[in-house]
Amino acid sequence: MSQTSIVKVDPNEDILELVIKTDGKQETYSLLTRPSDTSALVVQAEKEILHKLSIEKVVLNLKNTGDLMYLAFNALSGVPKIQVKMSDLQRGLYEACTVCITTMQGFVTKSNDVIDLIFQAYSFLYQLEEEAAVDMISQCGETAKEMAADARALANRFKKIMADCTVVHNESLELRNLKNEDREKLKQGLAELESLQKNADTLQEQIKVSLEQINQEYEEAKQIEARESQRAFDLGLASTIMGGLGAAVGGAFQIFATVKTGGLAGAIGSANTSVGNTQTSTSNQTVNKVESSIGELEKATKEELALQKQKLKVEEEITECNKNIKDLPDGAAKEAEKQKLQQKTQEREKLARDLEKAKLALEAVQQAADRMSQDLKQMSSNSQSALERASVHKMNLFNARNKLAEDSRKTMAKLAEYAVRVSNTKIDIDNTAMAIESLECAVRALAQAHVALNETALFWDSMANFCERLQSPQAQKSLQSSMKIRSPESRRNAYSKPTFMRSALDLLCRWVALNSVSVKYLKASNEVFQKVGSNIKSAPSIEAGQKAAPVLAQSILTNLSAEIQFLEVQATPVP
Repeated sequence: MSQTSIVKVDPNEDILELVIKTDGKQETYSLLTRPSDTSALVVQAEKEILHKLSIEKVVLNLKNTGDLMYLAFNALSGVPKIQVKMSDLQRGLYEACTVCITTMQGFVTKSNDVIDLIFQAYSFLYQLEEEAAVDMISQCGETAKEMAADARALANRFKKIMADCTVVHNESLELRNLKNEDREKLKQGLAELESLQKNADTLQEQIKVSLEQINQEYEEAKQIEARESQRAFDLGLASTIMGGLGAAVGGAFQIFATVKTGGLAGAIGSANTSVGNTQTSTSNQTVNKVESSIGELEKATKEELALQKQKLKVEEEITECNKNIKDLPDGAAKEAEKQKLQQKTQEREKLARDLEKAKLALEAVQQAADRMSQDLKQMSSNSQSALERASVHKMNLFNARNKLAEDSRKTMAKLAEYAVRVSNTKIDIDNTAMAIESLECAVRALAQAHVALNETALFWDSMANFCERLQSPQAQKSLQSSMKIRSPESRRNAYSKPTFMRSALDLLCRWVALNSVSVKYLKASNEVFQKVGSNIKSAPSIEAGQKAAPVLAQSILTNLSAEIQFLEVQATPVP
């Protein structure tokens, strides 16, 4: 995590400038102008957002789906009945890519709208029009609802394509030239996939519950500190307008940061600690146990990821060897490639054994975390401090996401194994099993995109829920009460404090980062759209499928390498 500090602040209404030092480098920001996408705080915010927003998984798995469908489309060209349905599947994917572009464009446009609303909110604050400022932030809730709905609509479209793929897959199992042994293996593969999808639904429901619990703890902590602190007004406005909205964008663990640093003011930069959040030694022991468990989860996850990354690299090298052996004439160079292939195959087998051990170790750590969560759940909630409850919610959230990522890694391993085989196998109607397996892998890739979109919807739900709470009668009453007991001068001074300005800047940077991420994925979605469109225009042929197989294998492995990097980012919990 980068180290940042405030060097200088100019609270003049016409300037509103902050000089921030990040890892030794100073940058100047203003609350009147949009920060650069390449500025240190925006880049740092992008990394935080990757913990919650899984758009990259959508794009990468769409790419894989397009490649896999194209292979099956060509390999099954000798079966007219199946071929027609394969054409329909490709058109369905093409239409889904169109919707994906529209959705990504919506994320770009709407995140820009929120940035504009934030600027308006700042303007109203410095004019001492706090109610108008809160109204601006509340409007973000409607935008977030729309984004959540868009993500779910796209997820449902992917789910329909998955169902259509499964129908064609099952019909293909009735082809006469398919061996019974292969037919049973393909049925087992689809059954395993169905189990993974059900597990993903369960885990995402757990994630949703954990997020809701974290938000509740955050609200309770705000109310306690507002009652007990002498700086209730400062804290109320800073945490209400900036803290919560920023938390919804930057991470689900704002409540943990709040109580761990000594209150809401501490979470946005103050070193002071309120009486209401002083922790007992008992609560510290609980927190330490939970943090230790999270640390063990993180360590075990990263060990498995490191091995999977090594195995994927070896599989790419095996694919390259297979290609070279096919292309090279007989001679010393070809023999050298064969020896290299043998060496890399042995290396892959060893990594596979090590990876299996790492998976078992991670599973044991996950089970231990589940047991600890159940034990702590038995304790009376009233006897637990806010920090203890927040710690447990944090562990539950991280563990559920970790298990969801484990399912992703299983899918990645399956796709990688298939890609290596397809790079060295003749794919045609005489090898029907592998052609049908391509469809199964396409469903697996789509399932990952479906899961990622549901995660994205949860992200926006969290934002919408926060904004709705701002509009509640209790929140409005609290705001009006705070305004009555403070003079205009003291209120203006509160908005000029470095901690308040910094929290405002962090919020702005997070939304700029979100916009930047959306722009990148919009571009990537367009590339997938163009590729699928090109596939549809080409006439199906077995020869085209055979020629495309090695390229397909390399494309899948490249996409999986990118997805592993994404999983590595998510493997580290937000501190």
